[in-house]
Parts: sequence; C-alpha cells; structure tokens
Amino acid sequence: MQLMLPPENAQYVKPSCDFEYEVFDKRSRSYVVNLKERTCTCREFQLDGFLCVHSVATIRSRPELSFYDYISEFYTAHHWAQTYRGIIHPIRSPDSWMVPSHVK
Repeated sequence: MQLMLPPENAQYVKPSCDFEYEVFDKRSRSYVVNLKERTCTCREFQLDGFLCVHSVATIRSRPELSFYDYISEFYTAHHWAQTYRGIIHPIRSPDSWMVPSHVK
C-alpha cells in the first residue's frame, strides 16, 4: 500500500487526548482528527474511508499505531477479490439493444 505522506515538517500534530488531535499545516490552518471515530474536519477521512494527510500525520506521530488499522476494510485485497469473484457478462453492442420507443 502506498500512502500520500506529507513531508515530515509539513504538519504539526498536537494531541488533545489518546484519540483526538489537532493538526496544523504550513499555513497554520488546523484540522481535528479523531482516530476513534475515524474522522477529520477536512472530511476526506470519513467520506472515503481512506486516510487523509492529516490522519497520516497523526498516526505517524504515534509509532505504535498502524496505518492499516484505520483504513476501511473495503480497500483490502480480500474485499477487492470478493467484489470481482462473480461473473461479469459481456454486453452486446448498443445497436442490438431493444430500446422502447418512449425512451428514444
């Protein structure tokens, strides 16, 4: 797995407690990352189920944590294989489709 990792000095991480952090970027904008809820105020973390740069900086600040524990299970090889294990039937060319006249 490759993550978009911010440069080491691009983010400053300030812990609020064991699972909530404030992350400051180079422009002093701040984002709140909650690892327990898997959320960030940038909203990428919860919308995609994948780590945003702020959550990466937070997890990087805690060496005992693993990035893999915070990524949605839908990004795992197992779920990917499950998605494509069924048959995907070919579709004939569009000119052979029977389209009702009220749809044309």
